[in-house]
Amino acid sequence: MTLIAWLRAGLQWLWSNKTKLGLSLLSALLFIVFLFPFNDLSDLISRQVSLATRNSVFVQFGTLDLSFFPQLGAQAEQVYVESVFFPGISIDEMTVTPSLRAAISQKPFGHVNAKGIFKGDLDARLGSGGTSDRGNELQRLDITAKKLSLQDLRALGNLPMMLKGRLDLQTAGTVDMNLAEQPDLDLNFKIDQLEMPPSTVSLGMMGDLQLPEMRISAVEFKGKLSNGRLTIENMKIGSRPADDLLGSLKGSLNMNFRGGPVPDLGSYSFDVDIQPSAAFRERAKFFLEFISSYRQGDRYRIKISGSQFGAPPSMTPLR
Repeated sequence: MTLIAWLRAGLQWLWSNKTKLGLSLLSALLFIVFLFPFNDLSDLISRQVSLATRNSVFVQFGTLDLSFFPQLGAQAEQVYVESVFFPGISIDEMTVTPSLRAAISQKPFGHVNAKGIFKGDLDARLGSGGTSDRGNELQRLDITAKKLSLQDLRALGNLPMMLKGRLDLQTAGTVDMNLAEQPDLDLNFKIDQLEMPPSTVSLGMMGDLQLPEMRISAVEFKGKLSNGRLTIENMKIGSRPADDLLGSLKGSLNMNFRGGPVPDLGSYSFDVDIQPSAAFRERAKFFLEFISSYRQGDRYRIKISGSQFGAPPSMTPLR
């Protein structure tokens, strides 16, 4: 029998048994949707995440179901992520859509959409990013986030000062999930309605610095993280005359990821150009007196640099 004859016979058999096949497929679909033990699957996923991260990340799901639109994936609600590296993160709803390449290569490539994370939304895509010059596998990472709470992010980063506001973020580039290579990312973000209540910040050997209350309508940041160095191309501070501060910041900071998610901070150099409002000058008399020698008219223009954080920085007038 020829190949054409075999194909014709096979198609005839499928057509003659189409009803049985259709019922079988429908039964399988109903089983997956209504009877499949997703709770056991969520436990399995939690164990696999724990094993893959060497017991450094733990994931819990309130519910876990299949998602059919716009692509086949998994949808979870009331997700809780806990790690030895950061405090727990709660997510109201998360949809994970693996890519076809992920199924073939058994790599964690795909699309993740999270709602209610840090009281905002986050969309992330991970794919192949080729290999580095040293032969390490890289991943392409694209993240877009909207209206994230700075107050919640402050707790995640364990920042010393209180912060309020909403963060929109967009970043794209290549990363090494094993952190053997430094990330190469374009970073862009905007903070709306930034508020800093009065707070005290420790400056190490320099003592404590009392910061006055500050309100700024918007902060826009554009920069790049590459070769272990964060380059601040421009950070625009303030957008309205009533803001406590108007100005800009440019510079760079060494950020070396040595096999872990928390970078080692090294040398830095920042060009600061700010114009405080009259009301802020009144509230921040002591703080501004500390930098009064760098005042040029209504502005303060300072070049700040140092070999490491914690040690007294070098401060010179910015020309």
